[in-house]
Amino acid sequence: MNEAATAIGRIDGYEVSDILLDYARADPSIGDVPDEVWPAVIDAATDPAAWLEISATAYAARRMAHAEVAARKAAQAGWAWGMCLVGALLHEQGDALGAQQAWQEAIESGHPEAAPRAAFLLGILLHEQGDTHGAQQAYQKAIDSGRSDWAPKAMERLRLLLAEHGEGDQTRS
Repeated sequence: MNEAATAIGRIDGYEVSDILLDYARADPSIGDVPDEVWPAVIDAATDPAAWLEISATAYAARRMAHAEVAARKAAQAGWAWGMCLVGALLHEQGDALGAQQAWQEAIESGHPEAAPRAAFLLGILLHEQGDTHGAQQAYQKAIDSGRSDWAPKAMERLRLLLAEHGEGDQTRS
């Protein structure tokens, strides 16, 4: 716990450090982090990078609601990775529309790393929904990014999508 104060020389209370979550995750003998701790840690954090770490830790602990809250805080702070993570969490929970919106926001952010990943994931979602044209556009955005981590995967997915519809190899690299 960290001391919290609104004025020098006065302790108003205590904040839970997100380091405790890392420690709990690293040492299985500590056990699960109680539900009431997660909101305190999320609220105590002020940095979008910390919210993403908390979200990842909550996800690893299968605390999906807390993972989503932390990821949304990062997204609301304008972090494209937060938007991308919100999309993934929503997709996993069956909220296709919410996932689509979050990934679209990440794409529109223009972030050089998060936008191509979001485009790739959006392409998969749209393909699953039968939106061939939308999937093609999303995959093409990932390809156009030139990112070595997402462009080749998107190119392969697009190639398979086009072959599935008898359109041959029309990918633009």
